[in-house]
Amino acid sequence: MVKENKKKHPLRVSLNSQQLNSSAAATALPALLLNPPHPEGKGFTREGRCTQEAGVWATQWPPLSLATAAACIEADGRKAHILDCPAVGMDAAALLKRVETLRPAWIFITTGTPTLEADLATAAGLKQAAPDALVAVFGTHVTADPSAALKKGGIDTVIRGEPEGTVAALCRASAADLETVAGISFAGADGQIRHNPNRGWLDPETIPAPAWHRLDLSPYRLPLKG
Repeated sequence: MVKENKKKHPLRVSLNSQQLNSSAAATALPALLLNPPHPEGKGFTREGRCTQEAGVWATQWPPLSLATAAACIEADGRKAHILDCPAVGMDAAALLKRVETLRPAWIFITTGTPTLEADLATAAGLKQAAPDALVAVFGTHVTADPSAALKKGGIDTVIRGEPEGTVAALCRASAADLETVAGISFAGADGQIRHNPNRGWLDPETIPAPAWHRLDLSPYRLPLKG
């Protein structure tokens, strides 16, 4: 595990150990997976290397990674909610209200290079709204440079590489066990950034079907053809 120095950020709040360390309580608490709002209110897909605006020639794609990660969470008996904000026209203010209502224990946010600054700002705002939640971001850009994302503050963890298995592992882990979770980077209590070993590939035979029941699929229509 590699360590590097990091100055503490005023938005960084320690996780509520009583909330997350009780296995019975943790199973009852929900996780939230979200595609954050576009900074200009546009339809926007953030799916692995695919980041594109919705328009006449490009559609809003269903968030396969979020739906599969939600299925992995549900396979452990936990609750999962998915919000694809660009698809349903949810802005940052409405998202904050939703988070305050849901009170999730974990918030997982997909990010994209074209909107990275706005995505990380959204994550920091959600950390303020839900200070006891573990806030994690993932995507190709933060995978390549997790330290830069963590140094901006307001997030707890960067998920590197494919997110599905790591998302489920984070929901199983207590706040004290982050050092045991492969595939993440995070800032320890001493302010140093830690890069845990990479996570291996999931066995395809063990990957559950995406939790499409957690999404309204009506916004996902091909332009012109519907």
